Amino acid sequence: MTASYAPLAVSVTPLPVHHDMRTYKIAASLDRMGLRSAVFEGRRGLPLPDGSEVIQLVMPIEPTNRATESSPGVPLSSKRPKFSLPGRIWRWGNQPDAGWLTQALAMVVDVCFYAWRSVIQPLFTLPAASLYYLHEYSFFPAVWIKCRLHGARLVYDAHDFYRGMEPAEERSRVQSWWNRLGAVIENACIRRADVFVTVSDGVADLFEQATNRRPIVLNNGNDERLEAKQVPGLRQRIGLVPDTPLAVSVGHSKPGFELSGILSALKALPEFHLALLGNNYARDLSNYPMAGELADRIHCVEGVPASEVVPTIKDADVSIILYYPLSVDYLHALPNKFFQSVAAGLPLLYGALPEIDRLCRLHGIGEQIDLFDGDAVTRALRKAVEDRCWAAEQIRRSQTAAKHLSWRREERALAEVLSGLGFTPVLEEGSGS
Repeated sequence: MTASYAPLAVSVTPLPVHHDMRTYKIAASLDRMGLRSAVFEGRRGLPLPDGSEVIQLVMPIEPTNRATESSPGVPLSSKRPKFSLPGRIWRWGNQPDAGWLTQALAMVVDVCFYAWRSVIQPLFTLPAASLYYLHEYSFFPAVWIKCRLHGARLVYDAHDFYRGMEPAEERSRVQSWWNRLGAVIENACIRRADVFVTVSDGVADLFEQATNRRPIVLNNGNDERLEAKQVPGLRQRIGLVPDTPLAVSVGHSKPGFELSGILSALKALPEFHLALLGNNYARDLSNYPMAGELADRIHCVEGVPASEVVPTIKDADVSIILYYPLSVDYLHALPNKFFQSVAAGLPLLYGALPEIDRLCRLHGIGEQIDLFDGDAVTRALRKAVEDRCWAAEQIRRSQTAAKHLSWRREERALAEVLSGLGFTPVLEEGSGS
């Protein structure tokens, strides 16, 4: 147990921590390194697992928008209570036929909501700390004031290239205004942070081009020490017998996910089932007419905490990452779901994403496919269950790659960050191996 006199490190996230595995991994690492570690979450989540020494703090008032509370990386403009007055005005301002007055009103109300929710409230609820580890930039003004008041150090961890998450041509005028405001806030955060961190080399390149500061890269490697024990497997959760072919996709449904190819493949492979492990699929599948015909073979598995993902998906036959390069942020994505699939020892299918492709080629795992091409997805799924030699070799390689793509290696780089800030981290024996 961490000594009570150790420096306090507060990880600040706008999300429920049980859906934000990167924040939980870092908070747990800070605790293991000898700091008192706390997580300040902007939306109330499930309690952390028993035995965790990480303290969990929440904001006093939680929005009710379940659609965004579990979606990592959504920009400022997306984090509004769905049924509150600010949420209604936000929707009115984003209607295609909204006039300038309505759009301006939506922006003013939203800025006021942001100032209250992400600046004023945290000033009174964030504890005094020696280190603030900020995940996403929304809380930066409050965190910066706290840093100045208490002489604390600041690490900024950008999980995404937020200003590039949505294609510019698809933004409403209000979303464009928020994108510019968010960039101003984030630029100030990047300038003032003692350390700047992000998730992949590609995202680091984007930030360097935009801000002239290159972040340190800490990949989202899986931390098996945080995995839940004795959780039901995927087949048990959905009521599927062992020999039935099963593909799994991990991650919440949002723009940037492509389902048409996998649905066409399911139609061509009547024995195959698909598990969609994440939130909002039941809602979004209504946009695909074909999904209704396949309803008995598509299983939407919601509400699985991040610590249960890897042990849950281990009994699937193949994992498919449904990201496609919708924007520059998606193009350079290297998400948790990739590392979770590798840690589960699954054969992997993925779209045209260079960061994932680079690591897959390096470790000889996975196969890149055209997610829009139903025939290509069909061939890949059939190969995963019919070519036993290929599947067995992929499982072996994934298990080997998981040792190299583990969070333990990233934890050593995190320890170097803390050392550079004047802390004295203590690594567990075997970390980084």
